[in-house]
Amino acid sequence: MNDEKLKENISINHNKIMKKLVQIKEQELPIIAKFFSIDAFREIFWGRNITDEQYLEYKEIVNKIDLKKIDTKIEDIKELVNDYEQKTKNHWNEYNSSYKVYLNSKLENILKVLNENTFYNPGTGNIRYFVETYFNSYMQFININADKEPLEHFSYSGKNYIIFGKNGAGKTRLLNYIKDNYFNENAFVIPSDRNIKFGDLDSINMNYGERFFLSNIFKDKYILPNDLLTLFFKNKMMEELQQDGTSISQENGTRIAYSYKKLIEIFNSLGLERKIKLDINKNKFMLYNDEQDIKPYFITDGSDGEKSIIQFIVFVLLCPPNSFLFIDEPESHFNTALLNELFSLLEKERKDIVYIYCTHNIDFIELRENAQLVYLDKFDGKNWNIQEINSFEDISIESLINIIGTKKNLLFIESDKGNLDYKLYSALFDNYKIIPVASCEKVISNCKIINEGKFLNLNRKAHGIIDNDFREDDEIKKYKLEGIFTLTYNEIENMLLSSIIVEYIYKKHSLNKNIDNFKEAVINKAISGKKGIIQDFINKLYSKIQKKEHIKFDGNNENLKNTINNINRKNEDALLEKLNSFCDNLNNNLKDRNYDRIIKEYPNKGYISCISELGIDEDTYIYWILESIKVDKDFKDSIKKEFFLNYFN
Repeated sequence: MNDEKLKENISINHNKIMKKLVQIKEQELPIIAKFFSIDAFREIFWGRNITDEQYLEYKEIVNKIDLKKIDTKIEDIKELVNDYEQKTKNHWNEYNSSYKVYLNSKLENILKVLNENTFYNPGTGNIRYFVETYFNSYMQFININADKEPLEHFSYSGKNYIIFGKNGAGKTRLLNYIKDNYFNENAFVIPSDRNIKFGDLDSINMNYGERFFLSNIFKDKYILPNDLLTLFFKNKMMEELQQDGTSISQENGTRIAYSYKKLIEIFNSLGLERKIKLDINKNKFMLYNDEQDIKPYFITDGSDGEKSIIQFIVFVLLCPPNSFLFIDEPESHFNTALLNELFSLLEKERKDIVYIYCTHNIDFIELRENAQLVYLDKFDGKNWNIQEINSFEDISIESLINIIGTKKNLLFIESDKGNLDYKLYSALFDNYKIIPVASCEKVISNCKIINEGKFLNLNRKAHGIIDNDFREDDEIKKYKLEGIFTLTYNEIENMLLSSIIVEYIYKKHSLNKNIDNFKEAVINKAISGKKGIIQDFINKLYSKIQKKEHIKFDGNNENLKNTINNINRKNEDALLEKLNSFCDNLNNNLKDRNYDRIIKEYPNKGYISCISELGIDEDTYIYWILESIKVDKDFKDSIKKEFFLNYFN
């Protein structure tokens, strides 16, 4: 059936189904209500030539019919077919051919059940026939599948798909379910446990073409799939050479099969040390390098990566037009850079193919172009929960995968994995999944995305911790309402030098140096670094002021100039006012040599070097803090209460 006929058929089936549903609701449903109410049933059948046992048996069957379920199913079917009608009208040219066939098939199946199981009155001559006919029609009707199917998420042409999800979610089962239930000859699966070996072809007899197809070459464990691919590919080459339209003339006057030329071009463009060619007489792919005087040798002696590359290239070139290709864990046997380059070339060469990848490789996912990300929460072979993610530009795929792999609530921090703050928060808040991101802006946006359910319905709460960075009270309160906690100390390094932590470590490890000398060293470091503290404050304040301003342009340059000058004057006044207040407080705290205020409010990466005044180095001090948090619950709780106000309990 051609495309236009298919579209027309869907519209016709839609109208037929809607008419039939109206008929059932307005004509046949009242018949059911009449004949299958208990009173009517008693009136019709009681006294007929049936035994008491038969009467009770029929009555039990009648009692199973729920008229509300029929009414609900009518509405469900209406909603489904109307949705398909709208899709056909508005998005027909965007859908791939398999999805179009699926839409038509779904409607045809519904219409078939409706027509074959109508609720007409079959007469009352045969009581058993009467009861069983109505009941069978009822069961057939309420069992009509009015649900959307997994294929809905893989419906667009010109787009590829990436399935990801936690381990055990059923990704491989989903691949095979889609292939087996929605496609005929044009869907293929390359499994994760694929065999990439090449053999000597001795185990393949001459009638291999009758036993094996592209769709089943991975299923026979006694046959090496690459040997079959080699034979299939050779046959394709021979067919192309017999047709001028699928062969290419070379400079030396010979002709080369189009597929063979493409295989060589793709393989040789990957920057590998070896080139590839096919020995037609021996049916063997050979590797060689003329520049290094490396004679051709059978690919069995090549690397796993080279074997896998050949397998993918040949398989893709053999796929029929407009195929669906499901690839489970393509990263097996590959490094990420080579994997990305290979599939970029394959996707470019075979644009007609819809590629559906199932992978956890973050770099591979992020570098795929025009790919729909599909998160699979669960598929058990029958029931499924799939959610599409239209973009992951605002939240990294690495964060998503980290989130999916945990049942804990989430705590985003501005850090890198392995950094000091990551280690500290992991020890303090072990009831959370700690996810480091690049900046405080990312902490804020990720929390918002997760909590508003913009990507996934994760059933988890997201919180965040951001540095103080001289934030004002209004800003701190605003973020707190969004689940984001601002450090009470300017930076995490300052917090670790607070009196409560320093004095705990000092006592626990019986350090014999004077703790006051350490504090004096920190104060002196702040005094000598006063200019840097002020510079840091100015930079952060100026950046915040700039972000708040939005200039409107009315087309008049003079007005624009005046607007900019007014903004600059206003910003200058605001900055200087806040700077003067900050400097007054800084000078007072430095003059008073107020250690606790200094360490809390004024950042300086050099403070921690003063720990040497206690006779220990920085790494030892940090190690002791982290270990104490892990083994001393009271110490851990005191930190959470003192610095985080028990916000993350």
